Amino acid sequence: MRNGLHPPALWPLTRLLGDRAEPRFERRIGRLEIRRIAPRVEARTDVDVDDFEAALEIGCQRLLAYVQGGNRGGEEIATGVPVTATHRLGFTVGFAMPAGRKRPSLPAADDDRISLCDARGLRVAVLRLRGRYDADNVGAGESELLRRVADAGLSPVGPIVFAGYDPPTTLPILRRNELWVEIER
Repeated sequence: MRNGLHPPALWPLTRLLGDRAEPRFERRIGRLEIRRIAPRVEARTDVDVDDFEAALEIGCQRLLAYVQGGNRGGEEIATGVPVTATHRLGFTVGFAMPAGRKRPSLPAADDDRISLCDARGLRVAVLRLRGRYDADNVGAGESELLRRVADAGLSPVGPIVFAGYDPPTTLPILRRNELWVEIER
């Protein structure tokens, strides 16, 4: 690992080797997990397209350029997992910054479409998905997540967030993807 970045040969192991703040598990309700996600710093970019796969690809390319030295300090920055994508008007794609790094300690991006944000802690309902990062798989998962949240008597209070733990080079059957929705505390 050079400056916190894993070489391409190790990308399939990023989930195991990557820096990540472990969420605090509360309980399981069938296939749902209830977790608390700790506050963190994220590099984020808004992508103004309606296609999930295109948004994820464009957003990840921008953010990858930032962490590979496309910033005011030329610093290579280790990233954490997961990569997140939220759909509102367009998509927002985010990379978790290393645990322990505060926003002021991170260099500004050369690309003005990238911002550093303090992501607050969340209490979320989580549904794990396997397979491709595609709109059909994610869309079916979103419907299932909302149904299971309602069946559990929980109330969602935010948008659904896609969380990907593995790079696109990982075989789809081995990928770990999740959908999160914030729930009332």
